[in-house]
Amino acid sequence: MVLVCIIVVPVPVVPVPVVLDLVLVPVLVVVVVVVVVFVLVLVLVLVVVVVMVVVVVVAVVVVVVVAGAVVVLLVVGLVVVLVMVVVLYLFLWARAPRSPNVATGKDLGDELFRWMEGVGWMGGLLLLLSLVLLSLVLLSFVVRN
Repeated sequence: MVLVCIIVVPVPVVPVPVVLDLVLVPVLVVVVVVVVVFVLVLVLVLVVVVVMVVVVVVAVVVVVVVAGAVVVLLVVGLVVVLVMVVVLYLFLWARAPRSPNVATGKDLGDELFRWMEGVGWMGGLLLLLSLVLLSLVLLSFVVRN
């Protein structure tokens, strides 16, 4: 007769809720943070676009209604945008190498392009706004005459 002896060794079993707490909660926190940041950035972009559209519409209405007084404001706005562009250009010109760097090959044009890439859509909106201001100035002169 063979005697079989079964030795039972207790193996610690991690309960499923603990595993879910250790894995699922950090993943959910990261997902929620990413979604909240994305929504906040999207809302910020929409607010900026809406504000710019409202400014352009109000400027058009004011130009059509009172062409004389708003010309000064539009010219001042256009001058401010142009001064910002010139100051930016001078700042980049001061930072960039005078001739292409032998090691990197970068010069002022590369710095300007890098800045334009970094600014992205905000630079495009600023350029669009400055073009709209310029066209409004020209339109106001046409309306006055």
